[in-house]
Amino acid sequence: MKLNKLKIGVNVAMMAIFLWLLYGLIFKFDLGKGWKIFFIVIVVIYIISGLSTIVDELKKLKNGDGQKTIIPFECDKAKYYWDEACSIYCKQHKKNVGTLTDEDEDIIWECSAHHILIFLTWLIENDFLNDLYKDHQYEIDMIKKKKISGFEFLMNNLDGVLLREDISKEVIGFVDSYYFHAFFESYSDYMIDVLNKCVLGTVFSWDDYDKIKVELIDVAYNNYFNKLQEDNID
Repeated sequence: MKLNKLKIGVNVAMMAIFLWLLYGLIFKFDLGKGWKIFFIVIVVIYIISGLSTIVDELKKLKNGDGQKTIIPFECDKAKYYWDEACSIYCKQHKKNVGTLTDEDEDIIWECSAHHILIFLTWLIENDFLNDLYKDHQYEIDMIKKKKISGFEFLMNNLDGVLLREDISKEVIGFVDSYYFHAFFESYSDYMIDVLNKCVLGTVFSWDDYDKIKVELIDVAYNNYFNKLQEDNID
């Protein structure tokens, strides 16, 4: 705190001297050669200081040392992705919206909810759902045993929406830092580059889930909590 006050005092003093010298130069006061040199030195110092600050900020951005803004997770909805999933499905099956059957629409909903379903299944498997859903324990157990996918659970019990209050407080910090900041991008890349599948054009499979869980979500989760432990030690 004292060091900051000292820096502020020095800056104020230097600015006052700078303005006085600038005033003298503008109105052609005879400042003398020494003062003119001093004026130039102050200008150079301010330029170097400004450039140094810019370089430091760029380094922070490059190295990830600067704090990134975390947007708290509030919700994600299957309907956000319906239009694009529908467009992809119609191209894949040479249909248009007017010729879609109920079965087609169910498939489109599952495609539009695919990434939400992957993450929801991970939450269920790790007991990270809120206790509000204890009444649906039978369905939860069936999902854990891989007897059913979580699609019907998502659509029937959660209305196709994953809400913040659906998630246990134990893991909400991880979800805040990961879901909208890294998950969807890494999930999309993995779907295309590794699984060779279409984002918003693929239905849920346990094989896909297991791969994404192990190689993406579990890794991110472990890294997050390892970092928390390191920060607590420091």
